[in-house]
Amino acid sequence: FPSHDTDPLWLRGAFLPQDLDIPASMTAIPELSKLSADAVQFDRASLVLRLENTLGAELKVRPRRFWAERSQTGAQVDLQHAIINKNLWIDRAVWNGGVGAPAPKTYSWEINNQNSNILDFLSALPDKIGVEVDVSVNPMGNTAGFMDFVYPDALPKFSIDARLPLKFAAQNLAFSDTVAWTLQESEYEALKSATLWLKGETMFPFETRLLVEMLDGSGQVLDTLIQNVVVPAGQLNPNTGQVEQAMAFNQSVELTEARLQVLKQTEFFKLRAFFNTPPGGNVVSMKSHYYMDFKLVARAGINIGFN
Repeated sequence: FPSHDTDPLWLRGAFLPQDLDIPASMTAIPELSKLSADAVQFDRASLVLRLENTLGAELKVRPRRFWAERSQTGAQVDLQHAIINKNLWIDRAVWNGGVGAPAPKTYSWEINNQNSNILDFLSALPDKIGVEVDVSVNPMGNTAGFMDFVYPDALPKFSIDARLPLKFAAQNLAFSDTVAWTLQESEYEALKSATLWLKGETMFPFETRLLVEMLDGSGQVLDTLIQNVVVPAGQLNPNTGQVEQAMAFNQSVELTEARLQVLKQTEFFKLRAFFNTPPGGNVVSMKSHYYMDFKLVARAGINIGFN
């Protein structure tokens, strides 16, 4: 039945005290498996565990174990926090007699580097989080006098919100962007020479090596236009520990006659940026205002005919 048309009174009654059989579960974080644990540090971290009880019954929840696992190494670290192996008493949801869904009872617990071992928990850069929990329904019996209820499609929900500021080192960490190149056939006929400039700026605290490739319509590389252009890392302000001024780059390349022929087949330019921690540098923080911006600028010589 659609939940908004169903009166939950037909499911009203009393739940007998019972333990729910909830198997241990694992949540995968595949993005983290691509990073090197040796190159990443967490300056600080916090997790907010949130539980919503949408049942019209009391719950007793006992988190037995939270653990982090790195698939590549099999390393596991258990979370240490006051809620582990502690009985958490969760009140029932509230239903006011209408046709709308009941209001859940929501509980949350913050886990941070002040009240737990979360930095050790994350030290292996886990790509899986395991949870083992015991749940009992109405552990104190029929305390509501047969006023328990179940609302259709409403089940208790458990979620995790994470804030993980990163500090990390980079070794050929690659980013790429592709831009379309549009030039009409008639414009090529008059083209006799050209110079292209790659101009831009970066605020990343990494030394950046740039590569620009010429691609055909299927994405195949036709030629390398610019390679091994090195842009110095943005300088950290010693007072704030942040990069506050962008580093500019400007690289030109003259197109030979052979490259002009390749240019006629080019439909895309692909920029690839490889980031590396400066020699002797430590792990650095990433900030939301860091960016890289670039553009391709062309100067062309053309033949002009007069009738």
